[in-house]
Amino acid sequence: MRKSIFVLLLLLALAAPGTDKRPLLAPVSGSPYITSSFGEYRYTHFHGGVDYSTGGEEGWPVLAVADGSVSRIKRESGGYGRALYLDLWDGRTVVYGHLIRFSRELGIEQRLKSECEKQQTSFPGDIFFDPPVPVKSGQVVAYSGQLGIGSPHLHLEVRRGDLLLDPFAEGIPAPKYSRPRIDSLYIVPRKAGATVNDSFLPFKAAFTAGAEGDYRLKDGVQIGGEADICIGVSDNMGSATYTTIPTSIKASVDGNEFFHMDLAEISLAHYKDSMHFFESFNGSGQLLLLRAKPELRISGVRGGGLPALSPGKHEIEISVANRAGKSCVLRGSVLVGAGAEQTGEIEGRLLEITGAELLSTGICLKAVRSPGDGRSSVEVGGRPTAFFRSGNGTGRVELLIPSEAIGNNAEKIRSGESLLPGYFVRGPATASAGGFTLKVPSGVLARFNPDGGSVTVDAAPAGLRPLVQLSCAREGKAGALFCGNGEKFFFNYLGAKDKGIYKARKYAVLKDSAPPGWGKPLSARIRNLGEPELRISLKDGSSGIDPRSIAIYIDSKRVFPDWDSDASTVRVDILGLPKGEHTVSGSAKDRMGNKADLPLTKFFI
Repeated sequence: MRKSIFVLLLLLALAAPGTDKRPLLAPVSGSPYITSSFGEYRYTHFHGGVDYSTGGEEGWPVLAVADGSVSRIKRESGGYGRALYLDLWDGRTVVYGHLIRFSRELGIEQRLKSECEKQQTSFPGDIFFDPPVPVKSGQVVAYSGQLGIGSPHLHLEVRRGDLLLDPFAEGIPAPKYSRPRIDSLYIVPRKAGATVNDSFLPFKAAFTAGAEGDYRLKDGVQIGGEADICIGVSDNMGSATYTTIPTSIKASVDGNEFFHMDLAEISLAHYKDSMHFFESFNGSGQLLLLRAKPELRISGVRGGGLPALSPGKHEIEISVANRAGKSCVLRGSVLVGAGAEQTGEIEGRLLEITGAELLSTGICLKAVRSPGDGRSSVEVGGRPTAFFRSGNGTGRVELLIPSEAIGNNAEKIRSGESLLPGYFVRGPATASAGGFTLKVPSGVLARFNPDGGSVTVDAAPAGLRPLVQLSCAREGKAGALFCGNGEKFFFNYLGAKDKGIYKARKYAVLKDSAPPGWGKPLSARIRNLGEPELRISLKDGSSGIDPRSIAIYIDSKRVFPDWDSDASTVRVDILGLPKGEHTVSGSAKDRMGNKADLPLTKFFI
């Protein structure tokens, strides 16, 4: 009897969600490599899965990684484009994204078409199956594509409830791992007055690479006060071209651990916390901050960062590892001393301000000594303010205005005869100038410099995430917020929606009265899959296409196409149309409402 109860309890335990780590199948056959890993940075979130390269092709069969059932699908104009959700027997869900077709054998593609006709839209969002569609391990559930955001690839996620899980820790076969690498290391002053090598600016530390993944920090790094370490790391997973980030990092000083990371799971409720984990400094690329900020609510990441250290020499060690157990380590020493001095003015030769840089600690003014004697002070909004001073005796001088000295109104900064261009503001605040309005969140410093119909925006802490919001309220019908590198944010002048600004750039207001342009409809076949489709180029050089406005008619009947944003192409499934001559017509609008009609055109199958 006792033996029977024990066996029953054992079976129940094995059947419990999360206890079975039996191997899963790869979602695509062959030997594809990984182009993006779990936990990588995206503009507004962590990357919640892994991306498989499909060699620039579409139509690869996508396989069920285990027995389960298809519980829902989704089609949207951006994001994952087409996505399929496969529920496994143990409570986990596998999500496939950027698909070009769902399985017809399972009736999934037909269900999408039916729902589109019912809702009269190409993008019905989530479509739930009741009952779910049962599938066997290795069965084809869909075909890879490039819909949504990105070139041809397959995105794969493994979830349990609201947890995003590392697919390779969950039993998905991993491609060949290389040894991880340390690409860069920055030491960054954490508090006002802290310095690295007598500067308030982030310092890129030099190191050498030895055999078997051993790195050595070069001598000469001097820290004044408290500092953070940011590190650039990379890994190759079956590719010599693409790099991903390793999953594990440990850092210690004098043998005491101050940071630990193991990205095995990320909650959907907190997967946008990436903005508190990644940094970037002057083209440094994507860096990981070796400190778990209180705002970073990700399990597996802990540690208060490099602690306040006593004066003298200290030993640093940082190790990086991946799921294959391959690792590398960086070791070296830093010399710790006192930070910069704080003052209200500088006596002696006058200072000429040559530039300003926004930091998480404040505003760093770069200056050189000019001829003549006198006193140099700093005014913020007409008020004298205390600042920190640092310099290395070569004529270069840095002044740091602590962030607390900047007010919540748009203010000018002056030092002697030097008036810095632009307005400076500390959040939380809303400031307006030149017809533009800037919203600044708490803890952020911003500078904006209106100039006629344009504005330059900068913000700190430095990073790869949106820090401020910009809007414009002017008389007129329609316009655009234009970024100088070609990125555009379009909106109506009146009732304009605020636009998140990701990087320091120059923006200008433009008008958009030109409609989109249609190309010639062309019959084609999806590579590898072989199914026919009609492709029609649809481009707009200003505000961009509004995908939900696209209406296509074949032989006078409304159809509901996919929108390929990367190729700027409308893609219509024409499987089942008889051979011979057909007609296509339609219309579309850009995001400003400018409409373009596709005239009735003949095509042949």
